[in-house]
Amino acid sequence: MKCLSIQIQPDKQPDLEAKDVIEKIKVYCSGLSIVSSLELNESFDKSRYINVNIITNNLKLLWDKLSKSIYKDSVFGPYLSKTSIVVCEGNNGWDDYLLLHHFDKSEAIDNL
Repeated sequence: MKCLSIQIQPDKQPDLEAKDVIEKIKVYCSGLSIVSSLELNESFDKSRYINVNIITNNLKLLWDKLSKSIYKDSVFGPYLSKTSIVVCEGNNGWDDYLLLHHFDKSEAIDNL
């Protein structure tokens, strides 16, 4: 099992409630058999952030599904594009994590 983590930084786009986006992610993931569990944690480091950690047996399929559904959603997609960072564990856990999405378009994105 591996972890895909979506970090949402709500202060970057205050016009939509982060809790609504997180609920959409939770409901979507609850219908996927490849998702074992989902956990949330919230903290503050210069600004507020919320991590949505999703444990799966298929990182590639999970990211394909999320990027084509939640990230393309007409309401939540633009919000996530501007407020989130998505990373996942690599072959060596978090020692070689992959960056799958970043709100800063100048960041280099990895492929799964």
